[in-house]
Amino acid sequence: MKRWSIILWDLDGTITDPKYGIIESYMKVLEEEGLPCPTFKELEWVIGPPIRECIQKVFAVSDPTKIEFLVARFRHWYGDQKLMYQDTPYTGVREILLANQRQGLRQYVATSKAHPYARQILTFWKLDHFFLDINGSELDGTRSKKSELLKWMAEKHGWKNVDQIVMIGDRHHDIDAANANGIDSIGVTYGYGGRDELVSAGATYSEPKSYR
Repeated sequence: MKRWSIILWDLDGTITDPKYGIIESYMKVLEEEGLPCPTFKELEWVIGPPIRECIQKVFAVSDPTKIEFLVARFRHWYGDQKLMYQDTPYTGVREILLANQRQGLRQYVATSKAHPYARQILTFWKLDHFFLDINGSELDGTRSKKSELLKWMAEKHGWKNVDQIVMIGDRHHDIDAANANGIDSIGVTYGYGGRDELVSAGATYSEPKSYR
């Protein structure tokens, strides 16, 4: 298998399992709004896409002011009330990150999640030191589309040779973003997308035994 020197990691569903933190935060806001609350299983689809896109669908709203209000309420529960610390690392991820680091591979986080939350979660679980940089969207939604985030990261870090880079993620958003930037991709099936979604999106590899 091809060898890369730069690894871009998705966060939710790839490094951490964010189900309880994210979904419980949505449930709290649905409760506040007096709306029926779907099951955890029915809300799993919100893991991966940008938050404003999910808010529009979950709450059936299109008014920008209302969307921003609901985003703020979600962040109250997820961030201020610390539900984000229920996002737990997947078994074995720490060991993979350590092995990559020891081999001299350069590792970065590329997540649609707002980067302040990504940093806090990775610091809480003592995973932040494995990454040269933790990149995500801004709180106002800038660069929440992952293809734009990867392009911005390449410009920021001066990456010229895309053949050296691979994106690892669990949803089609990760694969779509990699393809849009001419980057190889690895789809992991232990997250929330599943093999069919990843293969349909055109992942370069899906659930390999090893990518090192």
